[in-house]
Amino acid sequence: MAPRSTSPPVEDVVGQANKESDWGVASALRFRVPPRALLPILSLFALFVYGLFLVVLPDRWAQNESTDYARFYRPVAENLMAGKGLVTPDGSFAVRYPPGYPLLLAGILELARVTSARESVLFLSLNGLVVLAIPLLIFGIASTVFDQSTALLAGALAATYPLYLWLTKQPNTEIPFLPVFLLSLYLFVGCLRSGRLTAWSGFLIGALVGLASLVRPFVIALSCVLLVALWIAVRTTTVRQRVVFSLLLLLGNALIVLPWEVWARQENGQWLLLSTNGPPSAVDGLTFALKECAAGRTLDVSPEVHGLMQEVRNRSGEFQSVPAIGRFLASKFVNSPSPVSSLIFLKARRAWYASDSQSRERLVALLQTPYLLFAALGGILAAKSGLGQRRLALMVLLVTLYFWTLTIVVLSIVRYMVPAMLLLMPFVAFGLITAGKTARESYYRWQRKSS
Repeated sequence: MAPRSTSPPVEDVVGQANKESDWGVASALRFRVPPRALLPILSLFALFVYGLFLVVLPDRWAQNESTDYARFYRPVAENLMAGKGLVTPDGSFAVRYPPGYPLLLAGILELARVTSARESVLFLSLNGLVVLAIPLLIFGIASTVFDQSTALLAGALAATYPLYLWLTKQPNTEIPFLPVFLLSLYLFVGCLRSGRLTAWSGFLIGALVGLASLVRPFVIALSCVLLVALWIAVRTTTVRQRVVFSLLLLLGNALIVLPWEVWARQENGQWLLLSTNGPPSAVDGLTFALKECAAGRTLDVSPEVHGLMQEVRNRSGEFQSVPAIGRFLASKFVNSPSPVSSLIFLKARRAWYASDSQSRERLVALLQTPYLLFAALGGILAAKSGLGQRRLALMVLLVTLYFWTLTIVVLSIVRYMVPAMLLLMPFVAFGLITAGKTARESYYRWQRKSS
């Protein structure tokens, strides 16, 4: 008779985890390593990966490809240093993007001037701090609902995610944005975990979301997404507690953003949704196939989609707001649904792999596939597990859908999805570990049958 395997089936492990805690923390799977020793190792690993990435990156790929940095952020920062104010090179008020990143750049440039340090060293130092922080925040988010091994793998996956590393090779708004964004979600997940909706935590989360939106306006409505997750997932508190928490979160967000909105209104003469780049970005997202890539070619699309894009380009002067673009597309859809729906589906697909230069897109699509498959697997398994895992899955799903929706609205490139991809890493890790255990159990069963 074949000896019985001593390894428990994966479903037993998950079931025991849920018995031990609503949050699915399986102590049997934890590494017996104190966090005080584990987290520095994770950070050093991330720093090593970042350094290795910079060393092996070919020179032709290491060049700064950010046109916004050269045309807007850097000149505005230099004008701030020169005492000219928040203005562009032509002297107009800088409202194309929010002021967060130009203010940070001005601080770095001023520090380089005062200390005689090289700018490249200061930028590398900033990137290094962010590289150290990102896997720790992913680890913290994952450890609220998963065991230590899954959280550690999630942090390592974030540290080695190629598209995230690609953003660190040059000055990018994502560098200061990501730690603030992830910190706000880490604190929010803590509230979901504990069920304690304290006033200070709601206000702080809102303030962090507001601060992140002043760097990247993409998260302008993130507070609303978090509140939807809160009201769906947390039922152990009173309605009054949830109302107070919600109002304080919105207040914290507003107090950070409103000074910029008022100032921009005074200087620009109209209210803004953080910046004026919304309509141009939406138009770019509707005409991307008309743009020639580096090889002088344009993207191959169907004739009906090409015709719709050409009409958008010809009428681009009429689109002074995102709602105006929406009304145009709605009228086109009523008269001829096929071109509009085909364009939207194309943009939805390209959001996961496309680039502004339209280069190396097949390679990126191949790279993204395993991450997305294991994230889907991990998310489904988490939704069937403990209460805490379902809560985290809900929040991550809503945030991911939010980023995906906005990426479809504007230029649909994968760069805008990188924050959501990092947030998916706990589920990628959970899917990988569960698949590995299932494969191991299948191998053991095969051995028993063949012996």
